[in-house]
Amino acid sequence: MAQNGNNKGRHRDQHSLAENPRNEGCYSLTVLKLFFVIFNIIFLVSSIIIGGTGVWNHWTHWHILSLMTTITYSLITWLVIATGLLGIVGATIGCFGAKLEQRCSIGLYGFIVAIMFMMELILCMLSYSYHDQVELDLHQNLGPNLIRTYSVDRDITEAVDYIQQKLNCCGGDYYEDWTKSKWYFTASKRNKVPDSCCKTMSDACGMSDHPSNIPYTGCRHPMAAQIQSHLVLLGITGIGCALLQILGFVFTICLFEKLGRVGKMKSWQTESKKFSPHFTTSHVGYHPVFSNGLSNKT
Repeated sequence: MAQNGNNKGRHRDQHSLAENPRNEGCYSLTVLKLFFVIFNIIFLVSSIIIGGTGVWNHWTHWHILSLMTTITYSLITWLVIATGLLGIVGATIGCFGAKLEQRCSIGLYGFIVAIMFMMELILCMLSYSYHDQVELDLHQNLGPNLIRTYSVDRDITEAVDYIQQKLNCCGGDYYEDWTKSKWYFTASKRNKVPDSCCKTMSDACGMSDHPSNIPYTGCRHPMAAQIQSHLVLLGITGIGCALLQILGFVFTICLFEKLGRVGKMKSWQTESKKFSPHFTTSHVGYHPVFSNGLSNKT
């Protein structure tokens, strides 16, 4: 009697699993979806922060980008923005895919996470490699850029004036760089340095190059220090998000596999009912049910 009762209990458990396959295994689909959505909310917020960091970096450092002849720093900035935008799209797809239980959407989400992971690895490598090349890049290009294009190119002129005021510097390596520039020989005012070099800027203040009036420090070193600090920030951001996406991979694989099992079991149940409409099934066997509701026991 006790054994028959245990067998009936096991049969009821198996029947329940067959009727509700999302509860099969060590975790239910509902719980997994909940954790997946919570993770994607965090992922969405982090992507917005990443994209915002890239936009902020580009917006506040347009003057530096204007003076850089190599595209590496600009590429890093745009890569950060692209990564953030891709993360926003991916997190949105992931949330809707989990809600609608669409396996193809979860697969697309996993592909986007993989692309983002590779982009962030590239971002970290570029930030690390360019960190030590900033000084050399500015040394080779900043001075000649000032000499040739200041007062000729409006964007360059505005960028240089902004940097000299913001960083309290004058010239490329030294304030005397201006005496070699095209601006020096063509300016209508006989300034020794541009007015933007002055500690307190006013019209024609650049006629005096006394140390009480202008800084003798060139802009190369302050610019390099600022760029390097931002490269460190962008690199750390990339590493943090790459680590977060490893967790995203785990959730994606678990949810993708769970939805696959649920889909297969639902298909199996549908096919079983189609060919045997008077049978109920379980994952270990089937038991014919007669119209009076009694099972045929073997």
